[in-house]
Order: sequence, then C-alpha cells, then structure tokens
Amino acid sequence: MRDLPQQPIHAGAVGRPDGGVLIAGRNGSGKSTSTLACLHSDLRFAGDHYVLVRVDPEPYVFSLYSTAKLEPHDLGRFPKLKPMVNNHGRLTSEKALIFLHDHAPGEIVRGFPLRAILLPRVTGRRDTRLERTTPAAALMALAPTTLVHLQGASQEAFGKLARLARKLPVYTLEAGTDLSQIPVVILELLEKGGL
Repeated sequence: MRDLPQQPIHAGAVGRPDGGVLIAGRNGSGKSTSTLACLHSDLRFAGDHYVLVRVDPEPYVFSLYSTAKLEPHDLGRFPKLKPMVNNHGRLTSEKALIFLHDHAPGEIVRGFPLRAILLPRVTGRRDTRLERTTPAAALMALAPTTLVHLQGASQEAFGKLARLARKLPVYTLEAGTDLSQIPVVILELLEKGGL
C-alpha cells in the first residue's frame, strides 16, 4: 500500500453511511469495548481491530473484517454477544471471537467518510464524555501498534497516519461504565459534523 492513498490501521470504526469515527488506541485502552458498545444502536460497525483508511483526498474508512474480539472477562458487560462467541472452548488462552456477519449482518457497514478520531480512556465513572485533544495524541495512538503489527511498514505509512491525524478533529472518549452512553455521545458528535 506504500504508493496508494489507503493505509491499514489498527483501530475500530463505527458510523453511518454519511460519516463516522475512527476509534484508536493501544491494546487494553477500551477500543473494542467502545466499538462493541455501539452495536444495536443507530451506528454501524466497520471494524474492531483493523480497518483500511483512505487518507487522501478526504478520509474514508473501509471495513476489512466482520469479526470482533473481546477479552473474555468483558463478556459479562455484553450479554447479547455471549451466544455469538465462536471459540467458547479456548477463552482461557484467546480473546472471544465473534463473526458478526453470521449473527448480526445488519450491524455491519462497508465504509463511510471519517469525521473524527476518538481515543478511548476508561474512567471508571458512570458517564461518557468527549474532550478535545491534539493531532499528536492521535498519532501516538495510531502509529505504534499499526507500524509494529505491519512488518515492513514504511516512512510512507507513518506519513499517512500523520496526515490523517492532522485532517480530522481528535477527541478523548472518556468512556463511562454506562456503556449505553457511548453510542449516544458519538451520535451527538456526528450530528455536529464531528466538530
């Protein structure tokens, strides 16, 4: 992909056909929890672990996989997902793997324009809110895992990530314990055009 405008990115994405958000962060940051909290809402799932992003001319995300992964200890927070887990017998050594196309095909979207980048942070508080942050914070969330996972990732890939971080507004998603608030907060942001 070095010479193309697209870049595989370690992130999740949820949205609607008219626009959505990239949810980025290191493993354990709340990326999957935030993404999966949006299932069965007005938002659709484009990805949980890896997505393809076209950076230029305007940021657009493409779904790569219809799978979701969740730490086994987090399954209690998502009772509707428990019957969808594909690898029940291996949860002592693997994340729970869910093939959404098999169980919830209406929840999946092929892609959408990106309106913002969200960096989840688990707060332990009940309520979810957004706090504006910097393009540098987005780059620090996107680059390390994306570049480490993709063997041979290049300076061009880093450049794409940096351009993406500069093109979109960036927010810390201070994720609360009431998971139903996460899609509501994201939808409110999208209604404002990501600003």
